[in-house]
Amino acid sequence: MGTSVIMQDWITLKGAASTDEIFQPSTDWMDAELYSEVTVLLEVKDMTSGMGIEIQTSPALDERLFQVMTSFAPSGSGISQSIVRFSTASVPLARYVRWRLRHPVGAWRITFRIVLLLKTE
Repeated sequence: MGTSVIMQDWITLKGAASTDEIFQPSTDWMDAELYSEVTVLLEVKDMTSGMGIEIQTSPALDERLFQVMTSFAPSGSGISQSIVRFSTASVPLARYVRWRLRHPVGAWRITFRIVLLLKTE
């Protein structure tokens, strides 16, 4: 059985020459406790080059435990997909899921949303 969830509804982020790391706010982290597999759909409407988005997972609400489950380096507008299967993933789906934005040095912008298709084994 599976379900789809909007992990991040449409959002536009912009920055100048900052090298700050940008994470999804902790109040929006997904609890995926009931699921073992996930397909991540990243849809980008607008972006500057050099952007990247990581999807991270953790067994607990502890910053130190989050690991990159999958990542995207979109080259423009469109939809990207990544499937994470429990049996084959180097970092399988754990309980909590969040995104992290990697951006280039200098002015940048991105408009995106993330949908998760969650499944049990």
